[in-house]
Amino acid sequence: MRRSTSRLILAAAALSAAACSEPTSPPTWVMIGPTDFVVPAVAAANDTVNITFRYDNSCGGRSVTQRLLDDRLEISVLAEVQHPGMLCPAVIVITTGAARLMPGQHGPDFSVVFRQPSGVDSVRVIRRPATASAR
Repeated sequence: MRRSTSRLILAAAALSAAACSEPTSPPTWVMIGPTDFVVPAVAAANDTVNITFRYDNSCGGRSVTQRLLDDRLEISVLAEVQHPGMLCPAVIVITTGAARLMPGQHGPDFSVVFRQPSGVDSVRVIRRPATASAR
């Protein structure tokens, strides 16, 4: 009986230490790669452009950032680095993200850049429709 009691106390102490060991510093964030990009290849100047992508949202915090520049839209997905001992679900949860470019926010040959952790970003280019030649 003594042995099982002392094992139980040790297990409870280990769990308590793990639960209380979360640092008080701000969380660390790392880039994760979005996938399954849907970006139209062609859009007129007065079109609204809808963009979708997917990313892993299984465990911890996620942050999607969108940075609109003159010639491109940059999309990044950041994941909070988990603390040791934090349990995550065994199921992978995939979330769909979206962006919308309104008329006037995209010019000719406008790029959508999906930032990747490898440093080799995925780029999609939206071009203007071809104009009919005058006769």
